[in-house]
Amino acid sequence: MIILNKQIKVMERALMRDFENRMIEHLKEFAPKHTGLLPEEDLRKIIHLSWEKAKRYDLVSERSVRIYVQLVLMLGYDFDSDPQFPWAGELLSDSSIDNEVERADRLHDKAWEYFEHSAPDFGNTEGDFNSSRFVELIRQVRQERNDILQPSALPEFQNRMTTQLRKTFPKKCEYIGESGLGQTIQHSIESAKKHGISTERGNVLFIGLAFILGSGFDTDPRLPWVSVSLNDSKSFDQNERVNRLLAETVNFLKRWWAYNQ
Repeated sequence: MIILNKQIKVMERALMRDFENRMIEHLKEFAPKHTGLLPEEDLRKIIHLSWEKAKRYDLVSERSVRIYVQLVLMLGYDFDSDPQFPWAGELLSDSSIDNEVERADRLHDKAWEYFEHSAPDFGNTEGDFNSSRFVELIRQVRQERNDILQPSALPEFQNRMTTQLRKTFPKKCEYIGESGLGQTIQHSIESAKKHGISTERGNVLFIGLAFILGSGFDTDPRLPWVSVSLNDSKSFDQNERVNRLLAETVNFLKRWWAYNQ
């Protein structure tokens, strides 16, 4: 029997759709508050993109891919290269662990170690959500100036942000360490620059969002509202785009808080 390439592609799409359906049902049980904020088609896109990314690390079994998708949902689409989670890229690229199940399990265990350590910053061990730290961060952004962040002021600005993040998110900062914190701040400043954001206010917002949502938040398929705000072709004024991003961030957090009541 001859099977044409066209038929193979149809079967592959059907298999992928079945996998997506199983993943959606699993994710709704695993992280109902995260999935509740996403339309189903966005969720399918995230599953598909994460599956493709997992294959780069030779994670191909359904169980391994499921773990990878879970971490994308919880840590961000670029968690594998996020300076906040250096252990992720190290484990995924560790050639000495040739068994994909073992690599996926170690990745899962390390992620849960991080979640348990950082939980007090975002709520408590019983799962009760605390919005006060997020409110404090938003308040700080609103108080920042729209002055351009000059290269000569970078050291003082980075020190100030390090102090603020340690105060607002002490457990997470303790876990990622001084190096991870410094690299996250630097990465956020570089990301802001790529989007034409150079003000102190804009940089504080980028750093805060990277810390809460993941360092790749600006291109994350979980957060389509970010790219819409940053890539508004009608607005060339960076202050307008920062204001829009801040407003959309507040809207997002309000919806998140509503799911956590």
